Parts: sequence; structure tokens; C-alpha cells
Amino acid sequence: MSERYRITGHTVLDTHTRLEWQAKQSGPMTWDAAMKYSAELGDGWRLPTVEELETLVDRSRVDPASAFPGMPSEWFWSSSSYAGGSSIAWGVTFSYGYVYGTGKASSNFVRCVRGGPVAVDPLILRPFDRSAPRFCNCKNCLAWRRTTKSGKGMCERTPHAEHKESLSGCYESLPREEKP
Repeated sequence: MSERYRITGHTVLDTHTRLEWQAKQSGPMTWDAAMKYSAELGDGWRLPTVEELETLVDRSRVDPASAFPGMPSEWFWSSSSYAGGSSIAWGVTFSYGYVYGTGKASSNFVRCVRGGPVAVDPLILRPFDRSAPRFCNCKNCLAWRRTTKSGKGMCERTPHAEHKESLSGCYESLPREEKP
């Protein structure tokens, strides 16, 4: 098992994002049923945002495209609705790690999360090309590509309290002209 994930009973702690996940998935079920299921769990459990769910994707793997313990190659719901239509929500398929909008009446699996959220500043985070690096390759940190007022990208990381390394590694995945 990957050192990134720590199993503790019925939960799995992602040591990179500090999010706590249900160890076992539920479903399949519709999006409305998934939202109800997560709300009924209580104790801080919720359906993950698409950004949180996508943190479980490992693009160096396929079928499943994740190192998460016991992850099946299936579709999973996020809580994120599609801006272009209220009957669509974002989901992730762990066969190949793709993110797609799918009809809320479809049946997908559910893995609830607590902690976070990962994206702390939605007013600054901007959409970007999915082929661009999303996370830096620093150990134990999460970086988001952000847009400055000048329109150039920059790396912003959310380190853990015990993570005191320099920021130098965060800039490795950004194009040369976007490095500070």
C-alpha cells in the first residue's frame, strides 16, 4: 500500500491532503441519493467536491487510476454540480482518472470525505487546461495553479503544520516564464 494512505478502522487518511475518506465505497446510487446518504452519515461526512475527488487520481496508474486502498475502476460522484445544467454533476472514473459531467439520474459509486476543503480560495482559483500540471510534486503538500493580476500563473501550496520545507520544489511543474 502507498505510504500516502493510512488506514484507521473504517477510514483512510490521505497524508498529502489531510482529508479523511470512507474506507469502503457505497452504491451505486443516483446523485440525489448520494447527497442524502452523505448528509445522513453526520459527524462531518459529506460528498467530496470534484477537486477533492480528483486528488485520489494517480495518473501513473490505470484500471484503477489510483493508489487508494481498494479503489475499484468505477465512476464516483462529487458534490459539484455542472454550471451548464442543473441536471448534471461532475464525477470521476477511476478506470483512467477522467473527470466528466454526468446526468444526476445516473447511478455511480460514493466515497464520502471529511476535513478540508482542499480549495481554500475559490475567488483566486481559476480554471485551466487539464493537460497543465495541477499539483506540484513536492512531498506532502498540495499546490494549485493560480492566476495573478498580471495573468501569469503561480504556485500556491497548502502545507501541513509539520511540513516546513522550502517552496522551491513547487515551481518545478510550471512553465519557465511563470516561475517567480
